[in-house]
Amino acid sequence: MENFNTENYRQKILFLLRNDKENVAKKLIKQIAKENFLENNDINWLYQFFSPIFDEIFYELMFEKIHITNSTKLLLERLALPLNRVEENERNKIIGKLN
Repeated sequence: MENFNTENYRQKILFLLRNDKENVAKKLIKQIAKENFLENNDINWLYQFFSPIFDEIFYELMFEKIHITNSTKLLLERLALPLNRVEENERNKIIGKLN
């Protein structure tokens, strides 16, 4: 994680989502979440990484300028939650869906 370029990966995910490469973006999202969160058990990192992505495309999704499946929207929405404020059993359900 030391050499992980956060902004570069955020921009890559946004580019993929905006250019009809949803499946590639979704795989990358899950890979990043697993490798950088699950392996390090860092809940705050998930929020800090994914919240800006979700915030940036929120209006594009709302006004249907980006067309992605509900499962990808839900994945991004869940990862952008401040999970450190969610009860542990609910947090475990959300995190469990990454596998």
